[in-house]
Amino acid sequence: MRNLIGSRDFSADDFSRLLFLMEKYGGLDYTRRQAAGHVASAKNALAVFGSCESKNILLQVAEFALSRKS
Repeated sequence: MRNLIGSRDFSADDFSRLLFLMEKYGGLDYTRRQAAGHVASAKNALAVFGSCESKNILLQVAEFALSRKS
């Protein structure tokens, strides 16, 4: 994976291979779990603040980051 990423000629085929390896070895699932944990921590930190537009936007952005596919 390092060789693929470090290549000066990183191609679409290299990206497909990298994605395959990350899926095969659980890298994407691990990253999703880590992101979900960070979002949960952020939500807990924001819980001390009253409801306001800024807080709602931050919560929406966090949820969007978890739900997006690309």
